[in-house]
Amino acid sequence: METIAAMLILMISFSAGMVIYNNILGAGVNDLAMHSGLEAEFIADSLIRSGNMEAQQLSRSGLVYEVKYTADQRNPGLVIMSVVCRDEHKKQLAENVRLIESDGKGQD
Repeated sequence: METIAAMLILMISFSAGMVIYNNILGAGVNDLAMHSGLEAEFIADSLIRSGNMEAQQLSRSGLVYEVKYTADQRNPGLVIMSVVCRDEHKKQLAENVRLIESDGKGQD
């Protein structure tokens, strides 16, 4: 009986440990998404300040950032800038969209 009780206690503690471990792994993915979102904002700000309006792909820290520009149909003086971050498996982690005036000033 004592052995069965000890095995039951061990199984409960191992299952609680697995739940905690899975929560930590899930938080790591969220940290990567948050980091990539901040990087996408930084890239968008840098490109707006430099006045660079070319579609391009940038690679930073093992992530690929795709920068695209499209004309706004409703407002001819605005351009929509989109910075999309993807990991090595082509999974989208973050996206930053900005409106850019024709004089190069960006808006969120």
